[in-house]
Amino acid sequence: CDIASGTSTDVNSNGIPDDCEPDIRVIPVVTLIDPYGTTEARNAQPSTLTEVVQGSAYYLEIWATDFGAVNTGLTGVYVDVNFCSATAASELFHGNIFTTFPLGTIQTGKVDEFGGSALPHGGGIEPQWVRVGWIRMTSGVASPSCAITLTPATNGIGAYTRGLINPAFI
Repeated sequence: CDIASGTSTDVNSNGIPDDCEPDIRVIPVVTLIDPYGTTEARNAQPSTLTEVVQGSAYYLEIWATDFGAVNTGLTGVYVDVNFCSATAASELFHGNIFTTFPLGTIQTGKVDEFGGSALPHGGGIEPQWVRVGWIRMTSGVASPSCAITLTPATNGIGAYTRGLINPAFI
């Protein structure tokens, strides 16, 4: 009703008012290819593997986008990365975009405060998706339900001219 009456916008034409949708998206992407030599920005959401071979090494990339109605670009992205105990993190990499104040602490079942800031160089507004960094992982015992979840960390996720984004919009 709000879209039809003009009190809310629907930029992506999906029938959901923009003020009811997330403004920032942050996703985990599992890959077997070493991210070191791959692109840090993409126009489309990167695809992810849904499973890895038991005992193998893989990489967990963290990608983010400021795709909401007010798109000013990301200035910092810090997330807590949670995963099951059947897998382990061994090394953190921060890429070339979010290089100011790079953080991350490897713990059992998680990486705490992973990310960095893009300031003073500006935000990661173009193209649509930017890689925050990646984590070298190793799969352990077989676990058919090992999920990876991301939540905004204490340092949060910031956007240019908008400051820290409310976690409800991430």
